[in-house]
Amino acid sequence: MSSTSAAARGTAHEIAALSAAAALENLAVSVHRTARSLPFVRHGGRALTDLLDGARRHHEEHARRLVAAVVRAGGRARRGTDPAYARPVERSLRAVRAPTELIKLLLALEDLAARTYTKNMGEVDDPRLRRLFGSVAPVEAQHRAVLLALEALSAAGDDALTALPTDASGLPASVGDAGFPETFCPSTPPAPAALALPVAPLSAGGAR
Repeated sequence: MSSTSAAARGTAHEIAALSAAAALENLAVSVHRTARSLPFVRHGGRALTDLLDGARRHHEEHARRLVAAVVRAGGRARRGTDPAYARPVERSLRAVRAPTELIKLLLALEDLAARTYTKNMGEVDDPRLRRLFGSVAPVEAQHRAVLLALEALSAAGDDALTALPTDASGLPASVGDAGFPETFCPSTPPAPAALALPVAPLSAGGAR
């Protein structure tokens, strides 16, 4: 092995972090694709469908970048998901029956990703990996902010508030704060069981 290829290899911790992140993005892609086919999404408004389509494309791009980084670091390409997270998420997704429940599940996923990548930034030594995690984490936080705003507007019970194109003059002032409940993104990822909690029917039996 040349000195150049050896220097390009990451530490075991960096490879594990990249692989776990790729698995999260693969899970997000799968969830967004499945959610897009749900009846209440197919027959619902554009706000949710546009959000799902845009976020899915972001997650696909993130997955490609993370998988490429895993391989460059000396690990194996991660094409699948982590069962510890996938199982509760898939159970929750099968149980959702309304846009509000789906939004809660998507919020849990984006929160998990944003917190995980924020944590990773402080734990990897390679500056290229810090930049990678630092470029992906804000996108997940942005997804979360949009979901929180949509959740707040949906709770008002007025379909006109979530119609596209949006009449910004008719939006409540509170929606501007809804998407940013914290000043800084926490760096403590939730446990896998937390991903079963957003959907009420799984709060008791769905947690692992």
